[in-house]
Amino acid sequence: MSKKSVQNGGCPDLCSGSYKAQTQLTEGQVSRLSVSARERISKSSGIPRRCTYCGCVYIREGSISWRIGTVDGGITGEGWSSADYS
Repeated sequence: MSKKSVQNGGCPDLCSGSYKAQTQLTEGQVSRLSVSARERISKSSGIPRRCTYCGCVYIREGSISWRIGTVDGGITGEGWSSADYS
């Protein structure tokens, strides 16, 4: 899982999605992630978020964002793709 400090609440993948494109993951989106990714989210004190522009899924913990993968991104396509979680 990669760690990035993101300015102004934008996407940790540094895509064109501004802070307005960042939303909290829905229960439906969480259910599409791998078991290990869901476990990581459940153990975190951070907020699971998703960029609606590129589909990047990450956990925001203060000013640090932990990238988990992508789900249903306009750029990356439909489905779940893991950064480090199978």
